[in-house]
Amino acid sequence: MARAKKETTIKKEITNERWVDAYFNHNFNGRLTSKSLNPDLTLESAEVHASRMLGNDKVKELIEIKHEQIRMKSNIDLEYIVSELKNIIIDVKQEQIERDENGKITSKPDRKSALMAIQQLSKIAGFETKKVDITSGGEKITISFLD
Repeated sequence: MARAKKETTIKKEITNERWVDAYFNHNFNGRLTSKSLNPDLTLESAEVHASRMLGNDKVKELIEIKHEQIRMKSNIDLEYIVSELKNIIIDVKQEQIERDENGKITSKPDRKSALMAIQQLSKIAGFETKKVDITSGGEKITISFLD
């Protein structure tokens, strides 16, 4: 009996590790990850499965470990990301919009691609924070300011 329980635990650990590896390979898209590992799932079922996996404490721990491994291997830290952001800002400020003789824009700074690259780098390194929506649940809120 104990041996069967141990084998089940080992299978779950392997499944969790496979899922986390695929999650990183699929750009942190849980639904795509679950669908790729279980092609017979509908998109809705894959989304539910991904939600369960992402809520699993062992999976959360594996994700954090993998983020840390990437940070250490790639020597990515918050200081590096800030430095890169500053360099991009400086580069974009120095780039000029180029126009032809008719005033039509022929070239402009590629701010969007640069920002997307930094956002992705931050996400891979595990520095991206989740946004939390705090609402009043429909209740009226009165805020008083002191003079």
